[in-house]
Amino acid sequence: MFNEREALRLRLEQLNDAEINLLRQLREERNEIYSKLRELDNQNNPYEATDANMIYKKSLLELANETAKSFEKNKPEKTNPPIVSSLNPSRKPRLGTKSHKHREAALKVLQNQKGEIRSYELQKEIEKETGIPINNMTTFMQGLMKFYPEVEKTYRGRYVLRKSKMNAMNESPSD
Repeated sequence: MFNEREALRLRLEQLNDAEINLLRQLREERNEIYSKLRELDNQNNPYEATDANMIYKKSLLELANETAKSFEKNKPEKTNPPIVSSLNPSRKPRLGTKSHKHREAALKVLQNQKGEIRSYELQKEIEKETGIPINNMTTFMQGLMKFYPEVEKTYRGRYVLRKSKMNAMNESPSD
């Protein structure tokens, strides 16, 4: 049994050596072919061909350059892309959706609140007002702060509505 084990180990080493030698030979042959092709490309200038029937095959580099140029020609010129900031979100809130109802209720609660409010309390107030549960309060508040930058997170789980244009618009001089 020991001799058989040793024989198998020896055969695996031989196979490994043969595999390495074969890969080396293939790599050398591939490099020779590439060098010969480069040599032929450099020697033969296709523009000087005398035979009218000879077809000129373009190199990959030339084809890539031509393709890039054609894309540049066909590409329409962009006129100053709109600047997207946190104050102007790329998506507009849709009226009448569950999220919109939640946001409106959250803004009302935050406006009526004198100072900070804990997210748990805010969630309960919103759910009580809308009758629709909020699945993930953190995600909801991040979305709310995206649409309304005047809503700020002051500390862990505490939110406040800062005095802003929105509050100034809602407060009329007759109040």
